[in-house]
Amino acid sequence: MSYAIRGVALNNTIRILAINSTDIIRDVQERFALTPCASAALGRTMSITSLMGIMQKNEDKVLVTIAGDGPIGKIYAQYLGNGKIRGYVDSPHIETVINEQNKLGVKEVVGSEGYLNVIIRQDLKSDYHGSVPLVSGEISEDFTYYFATSEQTPSVVSAGVLVDKDSSIISSGAIIIQLLPQAGEYEIEYIESNLTEITDLSKKLENNVDIETFVKGIFDDYEVLDKVDIKYQCLCSYEDMLSKISTLSVDDLTEIKEEDKGIEAVCPWCNEKYYFNEKELAKIIEQKK
Repeated sequence: MSYAIRGVALNNTIRILAINSTDIIRDVQERFALTPCASAALGRTMSITSLMGIMQKNEDKVLVTIAGDGPIGKIYAQYLGNGKIRGYVDSPHIETVINEQNKLGVKEVVGSEGYLNVIIRQDLKSDYHGSVPLVSGEISEDFTYYFATSEQTPSVVSAGVLVDKDSSIISSGAIIIQLLPQAGEYEIEYIESNLTEITDLSKKLENNVDIETFVKGIFDDYEVLDKVDIKYQCLCSYEDMLSKISTLSVDDLTEIKEEDKGIEAVCPWCNEKYYFNEKELAKIIEQKK
């Protein structure tokens, strides 16, 4: 199972959250048959959203939407509270693009014009909404800008997904480093001098380096305050899909019943398929009448 850690380092002057999300993104890739660029874009977004989720209270939810002008369309990730995450993209089978650095062209498929929107749904409190324009489409940089602009928290955000030639996921992870109020020039310079190591997360995970070991390799005084199991989970159900099918008009339902003898409903969040046969449609029609 994937898990995330949160803790402090450099004499309690910075906060660090990190996740090995390999198992989760493997699951997502298989569910949607994601092509490499889709896996990289969605994997980065879900990994960072998971870390944003564990910043909140247990029941709080985080919904992230990235809407660029690239061919992948919108990217959605939702942290459901208590270590549960789900997500999807508009175009899961987007063509693979290789950029000038001979890496997956995430920016090219996401686009650099658009927005990153965050909704934090706090239990018994009003929702928090934050939105910033995309600054690169590389996702990590866009979240860095979001934290600096919307939450006024200087942060370093890095997420990576390594994809094999057969589109399977080799490794996936993310790290968020945030300066606490007591941080000074030394802490800033220390982080800047280790940026190469920090952004090398997915490659280290490829070599089976434990996420805690990875962080302590950069910040040797890192103190883990909490570990949270993170898993992929959806909220869909037969009853949920039934209620959606029931919103169709009697005429539409009757046409589907007579011509198609049934209807298949697919959950966008997990690709689970629900089939309603002729008898079930007849029951829905009768109830609507």
